[in-house]
Amino acid sequence: MTASKQIDFIFPNPTAFQEMKTKYGIVEFLSVKRNFGEDQELDRFGGVIVRAADHLTDVVELGDLLRHKGISMCAVDPGAFGGWQIQWYEMIKHGVVISEYVQDFVGSHEKAIRSAVVDRTCDLGIARTETVERMIANGEFNASAVFVIGDQSEALGFPQYLTTELYPEWPLASLAHVPREIQQIVAVPLLLLNPQSPEAIIGDFAGFAFPYSYEPVRQMFLAIDKDGTGQCDAGQERVRSDPGVCQECMPGSYSKTGLGACILCPEGTVNNGTANTDCIFCPMGLTTLSPGGVAGDCVPIPVAPTTMIIAIVVTISGVLFVILTSLVLQRAVKHYRQLKRAAHEAELARLEMVRKSVDGMRNIRFPFTVMRYSKFKEYGRLVRHEVARNNGDLLMFDTWNESVAFAQTSAVAFISHQWLGAREPDPQNKHYAAMVTAGAAVCRDKSLAEDELYMWVDYHSIPQSCTESKISAITSIAVYACCARYFVAVAPNATHVDFKKACDPESYANRGWCRLEQWAFMAVCGVESMYLLQTGEGEPAEPTVIQQSKEDAGKARLLKLSDMDGWLEQAVKVYGAEFSVEEDKHALVEVILGLYGFMLIEHIMSKNDSAAQTAAGHYSSVWLAQQIESNKDNVFPPQYFKGLIELLEAGVAGALNDGSSFFSAHDFEAVVRARAQLLHIQGKSLASILTSQTTRQSRLLQKLSEMVSHSERLEVVGPEEQVDSGTHTWHGIISSNRSSMVSDAKSGSFSAPHSSSNLDRNSKWDVFRSSLRGDVRPSSTTTRSEDARHSRAASKSRLDAV
Repeated sequence: MTASKQIDFIFPNPTAFQEMKTKYGIVEFLSVKRNFGEDQELDRFGGVIVRAADHLTDVVELGDLLRHKGISMCAVDPGAFGGWQIQWYEMIKHGVVISEYVQDFVGSHEKAIRSAVVDRTCDLGIARTETVERMIANGEFNASAVFVIGDQSEALGFPQYLTTELYPEWPLASLAHVPREIQQIVAVPLLLLNPQSPEAIIGDFAGFAFPYSYEPVRQMFLAIDKDGTGQCDAGQERVRSDPGVCQECMPGSYSKTGLGACILCPEGTVNNGTANTDCIFCPMGLTTLSPGGVAGDCVPIPVAPTTMIIAIVVTISGVLFVILTSLVLQRAVKHYRQLKRAAHEAELARLEMVRKSVDGMRNIRFPFTVMRYSKFKEYGRLVRHEVARNNGDLLMFDTWNESVAFAQTSAVAFISHQWLGAREPDPQNKHYAAMVTAGAAVCRDKSLAEDELYMWVDYHSIPQSCTESKISAITSIAVYACCARYFVAVAPNATHVDFKKACDPESYANRGWCRLEQWAFMAVCGVESMYLLQTGEGEPAEPTVIQQSKEDAGKARLLKLSDMDGWLEQAVKVYGAEFSVEEDKHALVEVILGLYGFMLIEHIMSKNDSAAQTAAGHYSSVWLAQQIESNKDNVFPPQYFKGLIELLEAGVAGALNDGSSFFSAHDFEAVVRARAQLLHIQGKSLASILTSQTTRQSRLLQKLSEMVSHSERLEVVGPEEQVDSGTHTWHGIISSNRSSMVSDAKSGSFSAPHSSSNLDRNSKWDVFRSSLRGDVRPSSTTTRSEDARHSRAASKSRLDAV
């Protein structure tokens, strides 16, 4: 079925995959992820070799087996990849000759382990990773009763016992005839699956990921071949159920080298007997009707006897050609229309993605969470979110409006750092000590009391126990950074406790998520309040945290990142940094689009305003835009952002210039107001940029300036409009209730005052744009959902026109 192209995709284990890749040229493009609970979603696995803890106690590493020749090993099956073959390979690498030991194949992973640890019928048990953990969890034996020989799980950072190397999980592969485009169409929905998806629950897996290389599998098979040369004799192939055994090629097939599987004789060639190294052609005038023929399969080549038959064949062929040509043309036209429709729908989806990305900067998926600096000092170490929450020491703001309202009147420091452990951020308390010092330095330099400074730190601001809540908070990190008044990078010299790598300002600057946090703050808030903590020369000898903060606060300095040569130029290249999980780069596309959209609003308004650029200094929005423009393929790699940046730039420019954009008037008006409110946190004003414009859009921008100025005077944190006797005015949800709301927030409780909905209000954006045309008139009441539909309809019309 495989050779005749009746199968397109196959989901084999690594052993079968390697055989079929050699024989049929199948191509892997995804691998499965297994779900083992406790956030363990693994796309690689290995094997274990175990003994009872009180038996053969001198056998600790695989090399120790050389002293115990003749002992017995219980494994699953000679053809079991994770239950025998990879362990065999590992023993070969340690000089163990497997024929000098007794092998007993018991049929299952659990039985192999049970035979060695519980029943004691074998000296060693061999099985796939996760088997031991599962049997311990099921109560079959205690962890103290088993010993894993040559365990390297900690060295490789693997969460399960591990004796062997790590190998890719089962691959999803396509046959050689399947186009790459079809692979991609199949891959997209599979990559979106998660452990909670119905398909994953039914199939007992966690999802799919891009595969690791299967080259180690091939190397393993070469090593366990019977004579150690990596191949069988010419005219032979390996037995699938026992790769250490070779068998002769069957009649109708051959192998010149003994590498891989035997190959069928091509059509028109045959051979006889077994162990053939080649095929011979049929005699002149004879051929075979299919591959894999033997001598008796050669038959005469059909020859037309007369000219009449030839004429009939030609006539019939001509008619068939016309019919087939017509059918092909019809299919081609139908296919072209389908492709055009698909491209049209894809472009609509891209426009909607860009619009949602920018609009998403006005939303948070998990509450903005901070802790008072004075309370942060009392803990003596970094504390988990759940602990601080249960102790009542966190301020949590559920909505974007509440978060920005609090940030406009409160000093929030966003603390960015690199984790020093795989499971906890600061095992040796080094970063906590530096964060306390950083808080003291901010209070000193900004003349703040300790109760007036609030700290956003990932470990207490992001949930650690609930995976869904953690993911929701992580996707909102960029918005959290924009809600801070100060950005402080904390990167003292330290060593990662698990990976034994140096962690310092250089390693911090090369981490992808650290660059994203910097990019978020500078794109929306500018760089004037971005700092790196410098604690002075040398580290105190074993100080307590509080002692260190008191002694070092005086000599600690907050270095402006804009004063550090090349730092910010590097920080904008988020995709050029290191990510522990490469798939994170795909997840950040919409976040980067939203941040860039907010930056473009200020940049387009100020790019022709020399006074605004001078006031902003060297690191203005114009400078940032120039950095992006000169490094665009590095900042927005085409493999992630193909065409999206151009759509975003055209959409924002069109909305600001003449309204010809896929952004609806209502949505873009809200985005501009949100941009102004975030600038207000830094004590800046978008209105001051607008009023100095002298470009051809000056009348439009002047009216927008008056509206934003009025919004800022009311200290609006949530865009709302109300209609009062036909007069269009701005209304802020803070207004007279602002002081009481912020007071509640600082006391540890927060509830947004009642505000009327803005969904049924007339759009002032339409009013002042209409006034430029001289036809100002009240616009009809439109809900936000209707406006969004108009936006999508406008995008569709725009594409139809093209």
